[in-house]
Amino acid sequence: MTGNLSAVGQNGQESIAGVLLVDKPVGRSSFAVVKKVRWLLGIKKVGHAGTLDPFASGLLVICVGRPATREIDAFMVGRKTYQAVLQLGKETETQDPEGEVTSVRPVPLLSAEEITAVTQEFVGPQMQAPPPCSAAKP
Repeated sequence: MTGNLSAVGQNGQESIAGVLLVDKPVGRSSFAVVKKVRWLLGIKKVGHAGTLDPFASGLLVICVGRPATREIDAFMVGRKTYQAVLQLGKETETQDPEGEVTSVRPVPLLSAEEITAVTQEFVGPQMQAPPPCSAAKP
C-alpha cells in the first residue's frame, strides 16, 4: 500500500487526509479494503474511486478524509487499462468465474491472428451493462 497522507488541523483536532493506492488482492471486496483502512486509521470518512469485483485484483484508489473524498469523481475519469485471462467455451450463471457452470462447449483451435483480430474490437471506449451479480451498480 502506498499513499500520500497529511495531517490537517480541523476544529483544533488533528485528522488525516489524502490518497492511498492499494493493490487489492483477489478474494477481497473493495468495501472490505475501505473498512480495513477505516479501522487502521481510526477515520470514518474513507471511500474508493471505482469498485473492483472480489475475484479481480488491481489498483484501488482510496480517499481518506473529507478533502480527499470530495475529489473521488476526479479519479474516476482517468484512463484505465485492463488485463484478463479468458476461458473460452465455459458459461456460468453469474457471468463471472465465481458462478456455477451452466454450459461447457468445445472451442475450435484459433490462430494468434484470429484471437488478435477479435481482441482489437475491445480496444477503446466500451459501453457494457454489468452482469447481474457484479459489484458495479448500473
